[in-house]
Amino acid sequence: MKKNSSLVALVLIVIVLASVTSVKAEKFEWDYNVNTGASSSREFFVTKDNQFIQLTVEVHQGGPINIFVFNNQTFLDWNDGFPATPDGFVIALFGEANITEGTKITIDGYLGPAFNYTVESISIGEETNTYNGTETLTTTLYNVRTTSNYQEAYYVIVDNRSGDRPAIVSVTAVSTVDAANIVSALGGIILVALVFSKRKKWKKSPF
Repeated sequence: MKKNSSLVALVLIVIVLASVTSVKAEKFEWDYNVNTGASSSREFFVTKDNQFIQLTVEVHQGGPINIFVFNNQTFLDWNDGFPATPDGFVIALFGEANITEGTKITIDGYLGPAFNYTVESISIGEETNTYNGTETLTTTLYNVRTTSNYQEAYYVIVDNRSGDRPAIVSVTAVSTVDAANIVSALGGIILVALVFSKRKKWKKSPF
């Protein structure tokens, strides 16, 4: 009996681990001190594509502030344009607007890819052709596909451009298991429990 119980426990542990191994737990903590009419950013990286990230945001002083998450290219585009009004979160991966002093909220979303892939087309080479005794120089284009990968950066932006005084904000970002993975794990546990329950009934049956 003890052997069977241990086997059941082991199988359940394996199922739970299999459900969550695709998510590597990570945690980032930042304190922002953002002047009136300014924005501040923090950079971080994810370890897998489509990674679930949850942000806990607390405004200790100042505001209202906006908070949003950009990937590298979107951050560069937004930073170059730097809109006059704090509407950058509209093109962000996810975010929240008008968080007031004394407020603590949680927002979440999926980030990825973890790596950015660049393919370039390069023109090289020359070819000389002669037609009817007249020499003609023709340049031939060769497409060389050069692929480089590098880890993609993500940015958490605290925007205090609509605030009337300096903002003090703390942000905690964690990579955690989302609801879909939790349901999957529970479903696996229930399924295994039902199978073992039926097996025990079959063993007790004289037929």
